[in-house]
Amino acid sequence: MALTLARLFPLIALAATFIIPIQPRTLQQAAVTETFDDPALPGWERTPNAVVSTGALRIAGEGYALYPTAEAYTGLVLRLRVEGDNPVEVRYHASDAGSYILRVTTEEVRLLREVSGQQATLASAPSSLPRGEWWLLELSLPGTEHHAFLGPGVELHAQDPDPLPSGALMLLTFGETLAEFDDLSLAVGGVSNAAEPEAPRATPGPQPVAELTWIRTGGPPGGLGYDIRYNFDDPNTWYATDNYGGVHIS
Repeated sequence: MALTLARLFPLIALAATFIIPIQPRTLQQAAVTETFDDPALPGWERTPNAVVSTGALRIAGEGYALYPTAEAYTGLVLRLRVEGDNPVEVRYHASDAGSYILRVTTEEVRLLREVSGQQATLASAPSSLPRGEWWLLELSLPGTEHHAFLGPGVELHAQDPDPLPSGALMLLTFGETLAEFDDLSLAVGGVSNAAEPEAPRATPGPQPVAELTWIRTGGPPGGLGYDIRYNFDDPNTWYATDNYGGVHIS
C-alpha cells in the first residue's frame, strides 16, 4: 500500500518536536595558595610556636595556625608531615556556628562535625601512614558532601544534610607532636559543583494537520516513492514525494 502525504506529515511534525538545543555550562573557580615562604605569615593568626621554617609552616608542641578567610571554599589541597604520637587536626569551615574536623592519629583518620562543643563522627577509616614522611591531603566539598583523601591509601566519604556555614581554616597540633604543612591551596568562588543544569528551551508543538498546506512543485508524476528531505539552509522547509504524487514542498 502506498504511503500518502496525509500519513507522512504527522510523522514529520512529531520528529520536529524532539529537536531541542543544548547549552553547555562552564564552572569556574579561583584558588588561594600559600607556599609558606614568608616568615611573617601575612593574614594568619597563630601561636608563638607556629613558625615558617625552610619553606614550610612548622608547629612544635601544642599550638595552632588560623587562616580567617571570608570566602567560601569548596576544596582544599595540603601537604603535611607529622612526628610524634599525638593527634593533628585540620579544621575547616570553622566559625561561631561550629566546625568540621579532620583528626589524624597513629591508628585512624576521623571526620567530625562539632557544634557547641559536641562532636559527632561523620566518617572514619583505619590508617597506618608512616610518621615522619610527607602526606598529601585533599578535601572536596561539593554541596553537602565531604570527600577526604590522605595518604596514599586513606579515603573518607560523608554527607551532612545540615551543612555548617563557611568559615576559617585552622591547623592544630596536640601534646609533643611536631607537624609541618606546605603547599596549601583553597578552591574559592565560582559556583557550586552541585549547580543545577540549565533548562532546555521550550519548542512549540506541532500544528494540526488540517491547518497545514503543501505546495505542488510540478515535478514528475512518478517521483521517488516515500522519500522525505529537508532544506539544510532552512530546516523548516521540507520536501516529500510519493508514487504518482510528484514532488511537494512544505
